[in-house]
Amino acid sequence: MTSGRRVIENLVFGWRTAILVVLNIQLLLAAGYLLLRTVDPRADRLLAALILVVIGILTPHMIGFAGFYDAFPWLSFAPFANEFLIGPLIAGYLYALTSGALGRIFWLSLIPAILVFCYELYWFAQPLEVRWEWAGGFHADWFVPVISTLETLSTIIGFSLALWFAWRYRAWLFRSISTSAEYDLRGIGLVLVAAALGIAAAVMLELVQFAFGPLSYMGEYPYYLALGFAVQALAIAAILQPGNPFPKMRAAGALDATAATADEAEPDWVAIGQELAMEIKEKAWFEEPRLSLSQVAQRMRLSETIISRAINLGLGTNFNQLINTYRIDVVKKALVESDDDVLAIALDAGFNSKATFNRVFKEIVRETPRQYRSRLRRG
Repeated sequence: MTSGRRVIENLVFGWRTAILVVLNIQLLLAAGYLLLRTVDPRADRLLAALILVVIGILTPHMIGFAGFYDAFPWLSFAPFANEFLIGPLIAGYLYALTSGALGRIFWLSLIPAILVFCYELYWFAQPLEVRWEWAGGFHADWFVPVISTLETLSTIIGFSLALWFAWRYRAWLFRSISTSAEYDLRGIGLVLVAAALGIAAAVMLELVQFAFGPLSYMGEYPYYLALGFAVQALAIAAILQPGNPFPKMRAAGALDATAATADEAEPDWVAIGQELAMEIKEKAWFEEPRLSLSQVAQRMRLSETIISRAINLGLGTNFNQLINTYRIDVVKKALVESDDDVLAIALDAGFNSKATFNRVFKEIVRETPRQYRSRLRRG
């Protein structure tokens, strides 16, 4: 009976090890691809670093299931895993993707991870007998519970910041970039929400361990498996992103002198908005696929603040909607007056993808381009 149970346990551990091995290989390939990709190097490297950190977290469990710790006890305290890096890296990735260069606070947030790494490296260098004695005393009784709690808190903060960066960017993108749909972060947002549920499970895991004592490898396995799959999904979402860098959101700063003067004088936003709209339409700027608010501001020699307010307050819309409305007007006219291919018409009008065009056309016209052409020609 004992031997039969042992065979079953070995099979279970074997399957668990195999799953982690396959998952780690997939993550390693994704990290390698992101490190070599040149689309948005800063963001891609941060995400690759996050993937490598997760591989490091999964590795001790993988080798534990495979029996390596029994065969090679000197691996104890090997500094593979550092969960303090998850929060800063996920927040740093979203910030780099949406806003550009990282600030000093990001580098300061890495200090806890560096301290834990130095602690583990120190004990890893000690004789095995000394390590085991330390591991069974202060390390297990105080260090692990405190550090695990702080790691979970750090991860929660990191994911919360990442979600906030994504939400803030999506709102800015819709106001400022005419191709906002191309850079929609809903895919990454869904992954972050799913990962947040995983964090909630981690908190429950910490509470269970606090109340009933440390869990075995078997008990911790579902959490680490969920962590691996969540980061794998994040990597896939990143790899499927557009083949060009995300427009970077500038930090909100003080208004320039022109904007301040405009505020004091309470300008006629309707008149400014109408003049702006006429300029964009007459010069056909909307036909440029990647037209942005900043480009219009430069051409009009006004601040982005004034341009944005003129569109929002004077025209009752936003930049993205204004540009797409002009594009759709051109498309509607061409659909009736010509037999050209629908996609060709859309590209000539300034759209840069079929998916974006179809979505915008249906939002504005309430029917598909083919339905619109067929209906008007029948009438």
